[in-house]
Formats: sequence, structure tokens, C-alpha cells
Amino acid sequence: MLLPGNVAVVDIMIAALKQSWEQRDALNIRKNAHSLVWLSAIAGMLQVESWSRSIDQAFADGLFHFELANFADNIISGWPAAKLHLQQLIDTPVV
Repeated sequence: MLLPGNVAVVDIMIAALKQSWEQRDALNIRKNAHSLVWLSAIAGMLQVESWSRSIDQAFADGLFHFELANFADNIISGWPAAKLHLQQLIDTPVV
């Protein structure tokens, strides 16, 4: 079930992922991506779940993986539109 609190938590996790990526902090990139796997699944964002899972698995070795920059960028840059859509879903009354 999608709750307003889920959207707020995803917002925080994506901001943390962005900051970790900019700092090339492999440990926290993995931590944030791991959290995004289940949060995005709850929110029904299956592509974000897939990208987050790929980042989580690759960064398990503790190294920074530049080759996954597209996945991170897609998650970060796509969030504003996804957030708006999710907020609209939450705000729409169930009939």
C-alpha cells in the first residue's frame, strides 16, 4: 500500500543516493540503493527497483562503479516526475 510517508522516504533516499554518488561513496551508494529496492517496489516503480537492485549488487564489492552512472542518473533525474505522479495517486480518492 502506497502511503504519503513512503513518498517522503523515497525522496530522502534519492537525495542521499545523489549525494553519495557525487562523493563517490561506494558504501553509502550501496546502502541507499538497497533501501530504494524495497521502497520503489512498494511504490510500484519497477524500473527504479531494477536499477536500484543492479547498483546494490554491483557495489557489494565496495568499489565505485562508473559504468552504472546511467542507472543512478535515471533514478535521480526521473524522481521529480515520478514523485508528482505518486502524489497524485495518493491524493485521488478511491471510488
